Amino acid sequence: MLEHKSVKFPGQTLSKKSLLGSSAAKSWVVIFNKYLTALDEKMVEQDRKILMLVDNAPPHLLLDGTSLANINLHMLPPNTTAYLQPQDAGIIASFKAKVKQRQLQNALEQINSVMNGRQDRLYE
Repeated sequence: MLEHKSVKFPGQTLSKKSLLGSSAAKSWVVIFNKYLTALDEKMVEQDRKILMLVDNAPPHLLLDGTSLANINLHMLPPNTTAYLQPQDAGIIASFKAKVKQRQLQNALEQINSVMNGRQDRLYE
């Protein structure tokens, strides 16, 4: 179980206790911190130091118990993704559209298979 400690985030302080109300939010924060810790251990082994830029997404909180020796974690200012990563918006929108198109194609193929008698129910 997580201890009740504060979380450092530029301009905000959250507690782990407040994160317990949302298991999804807590899970992503914990996963992010575990990833950072593992990456930091690799960087220490390789005697490398890195700067990691992250946006201000809710999971990008650094929990109090997380100490990073070779990673300098820097939060980007709010609402700057469109300016700092202009390709990101287009790529994500294009990818989401392609996924949606494939989902619809799959659903239509399933419906057509049922209607043409090739299978007796959807998603066999």
